[in-house]
Formats: sequence, structure tokens, C-alpha cells
Amino acid sequence: MYTDGLKIASSSNKELWVLGFTLLDLPMKIRFSQSNFVYLAMWYSEFKPPWQIFSNEMNKQLNDGIKIENIFHDFKVLQVNADMPARAIVLNCKQCGYTPCLRCDVVGTRTGNLIQLSNRETLKATASSYQNLLKQSLSDEQRKTDEQNSVKGKSAFDQILRIPECITGDIMHSGYYGPLKNDFAEILKIKSVRKAFDESIEK
Repeated sequence: MYTDGLKIASSSNKELWVLGFTLLDLPMKIRFSQSNFVYLAMWYSEFKPPWQIFSNEMNKQLNDGIKIENIFHDFKVLQVNADMPARAIVLNCKQCGYTPCLRCDVVGTRTGNLIQLSNRETLKATASSYQNLLKQSLSDEQRKTDEQNSVKGKSAFDQILRIPECITGDIMHSGYYGPLKNDFAEILKIKSVRKAFDESIEK
């Protein structure tokens, strides 16, 4: 599953949001083709998409199977590929805060106006630990007092997503446009490293 939003015009405050799927069980040659993207929903507004208006029919169709040439095919959603803002909308969780990661149990500490995430001894979240956070979020009393719970409520796609196993990293912002990009750029300024890198790519 993939989703993201973008502005069509810089002068507009509206965004176009796309939700769709890429099919994986295909020959490698066509798996990464642009034509291998199934559009499920689009939303154009100044407000973030309320995916629940599309999710009931979508969940039912995927759970029941899709008929192609008179044959029903089962489809399973393996991963959610989205940046942090888009992922927060799909999963109905906080984008940041004390617990910005639904894949692990890391909890930040407040230092002034900042939240510091320095604990490296974290454990992976499980389906049961996510369900516990979900139950807490659905409790009015706990929701008022528990700032560390990143789950805001049920995801519109909870019937087809295996949360938290389906969550992927935000490689676009944390890698391609983040510290990793800056590190690679500095490393590749070294002529010998750049040459070795180019040679490995050619192979």
C-alpha cells in the first residue's frame, strides 16, 4: 500500500492525495513498472483525507477476493509505504511525540521544548503490544492522561493491515533527503571512494 499527498499548484492550499497498491507477485521486469500501480482512491482538498470513507468497501473487496477473468484472487497487504505524515493518517497515529515509532517501544524524554530519543536498547513492537496501545487510546480517561501513547485510535484499514509488522521506515526523508544523504555526499567527495563506488555500480 502506498499513499502520499502533494500540492498541484504553489498558489493553492489544497493537496491531492493518492492511495493505491503495487503488486509484488509478478515477474521482476514488470514489478517495478509504473503501470504496476493500482489506484484505489484519490482525495483533493485543503484538509487531510478521511480514508474511512473509502476503507469499508476497499477492506471488503480485498478480504473477499478480486475477480479477474472469472477467477477470484486473494490479495494481502504486506507493507505500508509512506512518509511519516501520510503514514500517521493511514495508521491513525501521532506523527511525532514521545513514541513516534510504532515498530518499537522507544519512549522519548522532554528536554526543554525538545523530545530526546536516546535509548538504543529498544524492543520491537508486536501485534499484542499494539493492541494494548489501541485499547488505551479508546479509553477516554487514559487518552487524556497518557501523552506517551502514539496510537490515536483504530486505523481505517485495520482489517487488511497487520499492524505493526506492515510499517516500513520513511526512507524518503530519513535516507534520501536526510542525514544519510549528507553522509554519502561527503564520503563520495573522496576520489578513491567515488571511483570504487562507480566500479561496483558498473558490475
